[in-house]
Amino acid sequence: MPIDYQRDDRRRLITATLTDPVSFQDLTGQTDRQWADDAWDYAILYDSRGTSAVRPHEEIQRLIDHTRSVGGERPRGPVGVAIPSRPDLLRQGLDLADRAGSVRDIEILLNETQLSSWLVRHAARR
Repeated sequence: MPIDYQRDDRRRLITATLTDPVSFQDLTGQTDRQWADDAWDYAILYDSRGTSAVRPHEEIQRLIDHTRSVGGERPRGPVGVAIPSRPDLLRQGLDLADRAGSVRDIEILLNETQLSSWLVRHAARR
């Protein structure tokens, strides 16, 4: 399964672990599931360190547009995207964060220290 979706209600955290191959439909389906689970305001960590594909710019825009259409005006929780430390994937992650705009809290995480810090800030144990 290309996306392992784990929901932690106590921490208000969703962890979506991605592995190759991940399709556009897999990604939009995960977004739809978060909405259907009434977990839109949960923090979500996309752990894509197990993927290698660089997505086309058009697909990134379609994913952002889909996410906006699903959530409407309802604020989404913070988004962390853990990526392999590769220049092409870093450019893609920065493109995603830039295209999402200031209304989305998206952080690109390049190493374990950044990932751990993101979890402490956004998915504190309650």
